[in-house]
Amino acid sequence: MKPNEYVLNRIKVLLQEQGKSYQHDPIFEWIDALYEEVYIHQMILDELLNVSARNKVTQYIEDGSIQLF
Repeated sequence: MKPNEYVLNRIKVLLQEQGKSYQHDPIFEWIDALYEEVYIHQMILDELLNVSARNKVTQYIEDGSIQLF
């Protein structure tokens, strides 16, 4: 697995494992602190089960903080 694929898969797993409780953990702050540029593949965005997480990621995409590919 390529490093970028690992990062994307790890983010997906974190968001899905955390479910609703992710709102209590600063996952998006962790991502911002760890990576200069953040990319998410459309397939991963589509697979986010938590509506709040998907909406948050979509918001970051719209403001340019996360790049969709």
